[in-house]
Amino acid sequence: MTNFDWYKIINIGEFNQSGLVSREVTIFLEGRGQNTFLVTRGNSIGVVVDGTFLMPNLNDRNPFIFDGKAAYVNSQDDLFIGFEK
Repeated sequence: MTNFDWYKIINIGEFNQSGLVSREVTIFLEGRGQNTFLVTRGNSIGVVVDGTFLMPNLNDRNPFIFDGKAAYVNSQDDLFIGFEK
């Protein structure tokens, strides 16, 4: 996980309490500028990062890494996205 720059996107517990199925989150990422992510939930939580759908814990992979991007859920249920350095 040290080969990625990590950014907290949302707390999953708070997102689930909202009752929404999906939510666009726009945040400023240090060194990357303003970014918009689509967070969705179904059987599990997922996030679209630059057109790539990442689902942490899919096949017991946390973080879930694909194409230089990653999604990770910590023990406090915070969802992070990462970009390979």
